[in-house]
Amino acid sequence: VYPTAPNGGTMLLFGEVRDQASASEVLRAANQGHLVLTTVHGSTIESALRRLIAMASRDLGQAQAQDL
Repeated sequence: VYPTAPNGGTMLLFGEVRDQASASEVLRAANQGHLVLTTVHGSTIESALRRLIAMASRDLGQAQAQDL
C-alpha cells in the first residue's frame, strides 16, 4: 500500500487484489475513509465483483460484504 499524498494522505494505490489478505487490507483502508485505487481481475465486471465480495465476506462477515 502506497500513500500518495503528503503526510500519508487519504489516497492509496494498491496493486491487484488477488487474495483474502490483500482484500482485507484494501477494504480496511476504504472503511477508514481512504480513497483506494486498485484492480480486481475477472472475465466480466460481474465476476470481478463476485470475487471481491467472496473474499470480503470471509473477513468482514456476510452483513458488511452485502454493503459492497
